[in-house]
Amino acid sequence: MRRITLLLLALAALTLLAAACETEEAEEADPEPDEEEPDDDVEDYDPADQPDDASVSFVTPQDGDTVETPVAIELEAEGFELMSVDNPPAVGEGHLHILAEEDCYPDGEVIPGPSDDLEDANEIWHFSDGQAEDEIDLDPGEYELCAQIGDSGHMAYGQTDTITVTVE
Repeated sequence: MRRITLLLLALAALTLLAAACETEEAEEADPEPDEEEPDDDVEDYDPADQPDDASVSFVTPQDGDTVETPVAIELEAEGFELMSVDNPPAVGEGHLHILAEEDCYPDGEVIPGPSDDLEDANEIWHFSDGQAEDEIDLDPGEYELCAQIGDSGHMAYGQTDTITVTVE
């Protein structure tokens, strides 16, 4: 009888040991985190967090200039980093727009486009590659031009600059 008892105790101990090993292997394969780690690829973006000192201004042409088409545009960007629209929206980054005979958009509004139709209509040009210089085609006449910042989703922010030019 003693042999059977010892045999049953040994069998029970082996069963407990096997169960403990399986539980440990399962925990190693799928450990539960103690606390949730943030996903570095996901950034909470709020357009209202864009820098207050972000601004764009015309270098050329200057207010009152008479120019020929295509009009060479050179802009100065301050308080933010110029980026391509291919990047996701981020605080402190943006690209530039030129609006002809269009009011500058208020902060938080989406600037329409980009589209060939808007450029062909001499209305809005997107400097979507993050550039500060480009040429735009304008028909002869007098134009009010607005330089404006937008994030990669084309949401307007920052200080704008407006000039008037005459195209011959």
